[in-house]
Amino acid sequence: MKVFEGIVTSAKLNKTVTVKVSRYFLHPLYKKRIKLTKKFLCHDEIGVKEGETVSIQECRPISAQKHFIVLKMLKGATEATKSGVGIAEEKKKANKTSKEVKTAQDVKNEAKVVEKVVEKKLEKLTEVKSAVIQQVKVKPAEAAKKPAKVTKKK
Repeated sequence: MKVFEGIVTSAKLNKTVTVKVSRYFLHPLYKKRIKLTKKFLCHDEIGVKEGETVSIQECRPISAQKHFIVLKMLKGATEATKSGVGIAEEKKKANKTSKEVKTAQDVKNEAKVVEKVVEKKLEKLTEVKSAVIQQVKVKPAEAAKKPAKVTKKK
């Protein structure tokens, strides 16, 4: 009978837990250490919780997908999982806290930079506008000096 050690990833079902088992092996050609993980549905009479490390053993098929039994709990859950927060929620909280929080001074500095950029763009727009106005004023005068070309139809 096969015996594995893994971490409980889900304990939402009645008397059923999902256990993630990781194993390492050496690639035969490249000699690189590769990690494989596999999830097993296990029958749980002990009442383990998410995040706990357990030992599971192969047994007769209990259902279509359950072929393992939880033998014993090896290591308790982390503080986050004991308080009722799951592993996924713990990772989300860690990502939120690791992001940089902007202070009021940072926001003011960004606003000043944006104002300067907007002022420069406005100056360029006014220059372009005045250049276009001058060209429009010059073109009708030039048109009056030059006679219109008349093309004959054949």
